[in-house]
Parts: sequence; C-alpha cells; structure tokens
Amino acid sequence: MGHRWLTAAGVITHGPCKLLGLLVTPSAVDAGCTIYNGESDKDPVAFSIVLATKDSQLFSFPGGLELDRGLYISPLTNITGVLVIWEPG
Repeated sequence: MGHRWLTAAGVITHGPCKLLGLLVTPSAVDAGCTIYNGESDKDPVAFSIVLATKDSQLFSFPGGLELDRGLYISPLTNITGVLVIWEPG
C-alpha cells in the first residue's frame, strides 16, 4: 500500500493501481479536484470531487477503485492537500 500527501496537481502512479481512499482538506468553500485514470489531465476522468464546506472529507473505496492507466489528480482548487492511499494494481 502506498500513500502520498499531494499539495499540487500531480501523478500518483505511472501504471495500474487501486485507489483505496482520499482525505481532502479544503482551504476554502467550493473546493474541488478531479481524479484521472492516467498520468495527465488529457486522460479519462474517473470522477470529480466538489466540497461546499471547509470541513475535511474522507472518501473510501472498499476493495479499491481500479485505475488501469495510472492515477493523476488536478487541479486542486481551494484545497490545502489531499492524502491519497492506493495499492499497486
């Protein structure tokens, strides 16, 4: 299992993985980010997160969300950081 504290857009994995969870810490209301199945924002969107409050939110994916092309997160809008937890696919 791997984890990374992300404070700016970036690649988490360069190959298949299972996304196990995200802890999103907003810096302001209307925070958001997009999770991509790949290594850039040119790859398919897996999903987007939008938070209407400044409360940190935990998103967990029991069994893992399979991403077959890698894992990239961008942009981090009004977000202090995102703790990403994954395992190799």
